[in-house]
Amino acid sequence: MTRNIIDKQWIASLLSLILASGLIGSGCRQTEQDADSAAETSPSSEPVLLIEDPAPRLIAVDAQDAEDAPFFLPRTDTMRDWVKTQPVRTGSAADATSMTEAGLAAVLATFDIARVSVCTYEQPELRAEVLAIETGTPEDAFGIFSLLADGIWIFRGDRSIRAQVEAAAPVWYGWQGHSLIRVRGEGRINPQTEKALADLLGRIIFYIPATDAPLLARTIPPASRVDSRIWVVRDLRPLREHYTELFGTIDAKALNERLGLTGEAMISVARVRQEPSHTEELIWLAQYPNATAAQNAHTRYRQALNDSDDKGSLLLEPRDVFVVGGWSGQSEQVQRMLKELREALPIEPTQP
Repeated sequence: MTRNIIDKQWIASLLSLILASGLIGSGCRQTEQDADSAAETSPSSEPVLLIEDPAPRLIAVDAQDAEDAPFFLPRTDTMRDWVKTQPVRTGSAADATSMTEAGLAAVLATFDIARVSVCTYEQPELRAEVLAIETGTPEDAFGIFSLLADGIWIFRGDRSIRAQVEAAAPVWYGWQGHSLIRVRGEGRINPQTEKALADLLGRIIFYIPATDAPLLARTIPPASRVDSRIWVVRDLRPLREHYTELFGTIDAKALNERLGLTGEAMISVARVRQEPSHTEELIWLAQYPNATAAQNAHTRYRQALNDSDDKGSLLLEPRDVFVVGGWSGQSEQVQRMLKELREALPIEPTQP
């Protein structure tokens, strides 16, 4: 009896030991499997290469445009290749100093400025900073263009005039109607991106109403336009400062006083190449608010010429609100040109 009890106790102990051994083995196997899984999912010691997007997404900011933004500065959703990344900011003539560079602000101060606008467009490899100057008259916008666009002028069929100025990066200028547009490029410059800048300028000009060019510009035959150049100013000082090779010797202050260029009158100056001598002549056409102002300017200038030994200046009698003259010599060809210009002037006041 006792022996049977001992045997049963021994068998129970053995079974307990076997069962415990099985559980321990199972736990060890589970631990090894967990360790293997952890090893498989742990970070590798090898470096991981992160591939950056070569063309980051550009964010359009058209919703932030000024309420009075010019209608001709396009929105992103109207273009295929450009995104407006800096919204349109607008200002008055008084804001030009803070919105443009100092030299340009000084030029703008001599014209009738209605509004200044700036914004930026971008492509993945190109940035275009756009400046739009709207003026009180087409002649003021043309005048700003004439001072800044120191390159070959392109006369387009839509009556606009455009020019590319070579610099560290290409700069395009365009005149149309009451507006002067500047598109300045930055980034990867190549023929494709240069074309993109020219196309952007064209896209803007397309929506600006056209006007006729200043009167003096229209009197020069199309065949002579390539070798000619026209400036329109209300003050001769910017002309002297920007084109010293032609106007560096003139006394801008004295001529302003004689011609009555106090801000209301405008003067158009043309450089015309004469054939076959290839000499360059300067002729000018001034327009005044009324015939009395034109007559007074002519009287002052005539008196100054009589009191000096100036043999190169020409001055014709005024015609209504206009006065015509020249600064480049007494050649018969120039005198004939000035007389023809004077006879062609309208009696009713129009802009020069």
